[in-house]
Amino acid sequence: MKLSWSAATDDKGVKNYDVLRDGATVATVTGTTYTDTGLSKGTDYSYTVRARDTGDQTGPASGAVKVRTTGTGEEPSPATRSSSATSPSGASTAATTTSTTW
Repeated sequence: MKLSWSAATDDKGVKNYDVLRDGATVATVTGTTYTDTGLSKGTDYSYTVRARDTGDQTGPASGAVKVRTTGTGEEPSPATRSSSATSPSGASTAATTTSTTW
């Protein structure tokens, strides 16, 4: 599952982003993309992203992006959109895109 989002802005500067799957942090990245692997087929997931500034303060989590992986069995497959979410700024997001402006 490849996720991407627009860069956040902050008066101190943005250091990195926490990527959360179903409310739990699965990665911390410095860029604006992340590929989640090892997902189960036929499973619903919800992703949010939270920016962290250079003072180590976190911003609010983005709007959730909900996806359902296709297929059955143990091997991961491409995800399909199960619903869309709205980012905190009110812009509609695609299944693998979320907003982190704060």
